[in-house]
Amino acid sequence: ELRPETAPAPADRIGWTVKVDRLATLEAFEPEDLEGLDEAVLDLGQEPLRGLVERVDGLAARAGRERIRLGLPLIVRAWEEKGVRARVEALRAAGHVRWELTNPASWALLGIAPSHPAGLDLSSDWSLHAVNRAAARQLRDMGVRRVTLSTEDFRGNLAALLAQLGSA
Repeated sequence: ELRPETAPAPADRIGWTVKVDRLATLEAFEPEDLEGLDEAVLDLGQEPLRGLVERVDGLAARAGRERIRLGLPLIVRAWEEKGVRARVEALRAAGHVRWELTNPASWALLGIAPSHPAGLDLSSDWSLHAVNRAAARQLRDMGVRRVTLSTEDFRGNLAALLAQLGSA
């Protein structure tokens, strides 16, 4: 939920997030590589369906299920849609609830309506970035719990938004 929170002091904890487009990249991580990891985001655009659930579950067992987020592809061409939907359906059926949205079609790929996240933990990627409180509020109203601020924004506005929105 978008609300102000007190972020930990930098000296207290340093965390990081990694986003990859190949599960094999994350499978190559050693246990110490995962230390301090806040979240690993796997873009599902290139992953084959065969064995996907088992491989994601294996990563979740190593890293912690609460630290794995599944990213929907930014662009889904007509000939790719059936495969993407099959991957999403298989992972949802396996109980994966943490998803990263990339565009307005993401809700349809997940089979949910905006504002009805159906128990899913949704975040936005850079392509659904929030550049002001109204944009962040709109995403929140559409079920997004964590937004990405614009990489093209300037420091003063980013600081103001973080103060108003919090760190989550």
